[in-house]
Amino acid sequence: MRQRVAGVGPVQVGLTFVGAAIGAGFATGQELLQFFNFFGRDGLFGIVLASALLGLFSFSVLELGRRLSAGTYGDVIRHAAGGVVGAPVDYLVTFFLFGGLVSMVAGSGALMNEQFGWNPSHGAVLLAASAAVTVIFGLEGIVDSMAILVPVMLAGTAVTGLTAALKTGYLIHPNYWRSPASAPIPFWPASAVVYASYNLVLTMAVLAPLGARLGSREDSVRGAIAGGAGLGAAAIIGYVAIASHLPEAAAYQVPMMFVAGRIHPALRTSYALIILASIYTTAVTALYGFITRVAPAGPARTAVVMAAPAAALVLASLGFTTVVRVLYPSVGISGLVLLLALAVELPTL
Repeated sequence: MRQRVAGVGPVQVGLTFVGAAIGAGFATGQELLQFFNFFGRDGLFGIVLASALLGLFSFSVLELGRRLSAGTYGDVIRHAAGGVVGAPVDYLVTFFLFGGLVSMVAGSGALMNEQFGWNPSHGAVLLAASAAVTVIFGLEGIVDSMAILVPVMLAGTAVTGLTAALKTGYLIHPNYWRSPASAPIPFWPASAVVYASYNLVLTMAVLAPLGARLGSREDSVRGAIAGGAGLGAAAIIGYVAIASHLPEAAAYQVPMMFVAGRIHPALRTSYALIILASIYTTAVTALYGFITRVAPAGPARTAVVMAAPAAALVLASLGFTTVVRVLYPSVGISGLVLLLALAVELPTL
């Protein structure tokens, strides 16, 4: 796999950050529903809190990556958490990156089933194979794909969300339907923190090595702001789109597809492609991070690149909603140790 990437700028970092985070759970709407929409109006406050935390801690990862000339996220974790705590946290993050890949593979199966009537396993196989091929080309291929796909994904989310809000009159008469007991973590501030923790675990796989390619602390700040603000804006638009169709949308594995279909059948088909692109960008991020930590360079790494998606296919058979509800909160709660370690580092950066 090619590993070297020329110097990058804040915009590339921001796009890569958003692309890594806006995967199956986010783009399908299932993640937004579980972590924010179930809390009604408070869910909006949760999005603001989560976005601020992601911006702050992504800066920490980028700047540590820059100062340490990090080759992988493991360098950042072990520096921030120390040898005794850092090692198990490093292993835990690596394990959950694989879990992130599982959720993306499951999401692609759910999407293809609801939109095209495919057997879920067929969509899952397509995504797993595409991710493996991309990761073979290394970090450079990931950054290049983000630069092309992320603007399209954000534009598609904006069109769908704003059209849904205008068509239903949500902006004039907002619907603050609530069902906190249905959320995996039934307290919105805690839900927002766990959401931020989960996404930091997933995105730091590319943020740490990208930080090593930034030229200054100011670039780290700008990249973190671009990523946090971009993700936050997309989350608010997605929240509004889903909220405008609750409680009906809550019954679907892919709520945003339901919303798009209520606007127009053609938009539903178009948004299906956007979701697929979103799933792909996060899948390659998770797979790349996992591979760089568990496999040595050379032929052995290529073999693992092929084996990991195959294993993810087996676990993805649990179903997408189940994966989001169980895996995402588990990753987020476990990642709180990492957040604490990075918080200690912040005053020195």
